[in-house]
Amino acid sequence: MENQGQDNYTAPAEISMPLEMESQGQGDPIGVVTSMALEMLMSDHITCEKNVSGGMQKPSGRKFPKDFVFGTATSAYQIEGAAKDHLSGILSRRDILVKDGSNGYVAADSYHLFKEDAKIMKKIGLKAYRFSISWSRMLPNGKLSGGVNKEGIKYYNNLIDELLANGIEPFVTLFHCDLPQSLQDEYGGFISAEIVVDFCNYAELCFWEFGDRVKHWITLNEPVIYSMFGYALGTFPPGRGHSSPENVKLALTSR
Repeated sequence: MENQGQDNYTAPAEISMPLEMESQGQGDPIGVVTSMALEMLMSDHITCEKNVSGGMQKPSGRKFPKDFVFGTATSAYQIEGAAKDHLSGILSRRDILVKDGSNGYVAADSYHLFKEDAKIMKKIGLKAYRFSISWSRMLPNGKLSGGVNKEGIKYYNNLIDELLANGIEPFVTLFHCDLPQSLQDEYGGFISAEIVVDFCNYAELCFWEFGDRVKHWITLNEPVIYSMFGYALGTFPPGRGHSSPENVKLALTSR
């Protein structure tokens, strides 16, 4: 099919070959197609094309740097599940705002299927995996004084080791919107300065337990989104604030 407005692009024959194999019932559909896409991205065949309709010429011959890392990303609450496995208390407040009342207590069950997940990533050809650590799974009560969940530490150790064994570099997010319920109840979560000490203690625990193998850390996932929609609009957890012009302006001007 012609791509109007841009120069035509013809895929090399060697890239279309896996699809022919798949049409004959060979191989795994997801693995073959995704590997083909990555092969195209990492090859010399992908260049920026000339936009002939708008008269603006894009740079041609651009390539990804040799040290560019192709990977995938998830968050703990969206995929781990196992909310009741070796975990006391409530995992997070995200479920209270889901329209049909669904929650992440099972999710994709990656807590039990992480080895299969790593194999799939390796088969696709990914070299990095960004996942988040559940603060509640490490510290069920949100604080060091409330006790450390050794089974949670064991799970993340096993996940990290499995990734490395499959040639996948772990990139870890410390907070992806799953605030421990106990801290929300005690002092309102991120609206209180008290959370600074508790977050630092949690972060140091993660560094201590996993820092020998994890070399890439992300502190907060999308802090502007979490602040505005969680605390100004109230449409994201923890559901505080209102959609008033004043609150929206406050969230935007604090960026």
